[in-house]
Amino acid sequence: MNRKEIEKNCQQFLDALIIFIQSNHDDTFMCYANWDWNPSRARSRGGIYKNGKPLINMAMYPKVYEAYQVYRNDKLVFHYREYTSFNDDQMIGQFYTDNLIMTLKALICHEVAHVWVRHDGYSMIAHGFNWKKRYAILREKHINPYHDPAINTQLYHKSSIDIKAPDEDEDKKQRDAFLANCGKYGLPQDALDSEFMFKKVIHRVVGWNTRARKYYVILKREDGKMLTGEPYWVDFCLRNKNHAIHT
Repeated sequence: MNRKEIEKNCQQFLDALIIFIQSNHDDTFMCYANWDWNPSRARSRGGIYKNGKPLINMAMYPKVYEAYQVYRNDKLVFHYREYTSFNDDQMIGQFYTDNLIMTLKALICHEVAHVWVRHDGYSMIAHGFNWKKRYAILREKHINPYHDPAINTQLYHKSSIDIKAPDEDEDKKQRDAFLANCGKYGLPQDALDSEFMFKKVIHRVVGWNTRARKYYVILKREDGKMLTGEPYWVDFCLRNKNHAIHT
């Protein structure tokens, strides 16, 4: 199968996902794709870009020409792997297949879920519950029913994802945890002007480093827009009492 045929298969699958989401969840949903064959592109991405375009940017080269293969029951198959934290999840984790296109389709589901969660207005805790729920909906409908049981036996742990559960206010949960833990972990509580500084300076909490006991955050400029570039460690931004943080 050549590149054009692969792209055609992937685009048809993306179109099917769009129709599924529009028909069953949100008729305003839309998503575009860039099939990038540059060997230097190692990671795929999905989301709402700065120009407002909902887009998945797919790293095709490593998934096609460097696809990970293993022997499973004496058969050479492709191994689709996910992030370690949910790689063994029954609904959204790893699987084996003899069909390369199926691994691409699973990755498309992964990235479309990022677009979907952003479309629904969440600031996208990278792989939080709201994203996992959407990814699970896509996987359960379009990928998992086509697994070959002969090469996927004894593979999964039971999934903890409830696709019927309501969405969570993940931003509020992280914000509340951040405010509650400022004093607990020795961060400069006096520099945190109650909730004002959080609303003024911090755009989104990205993660938590247990060893360093610091939050990783994306900051706002004085005009309220998000700063570009890498996130900052939270103890740096809390020490800046002028609220004038620039790249």
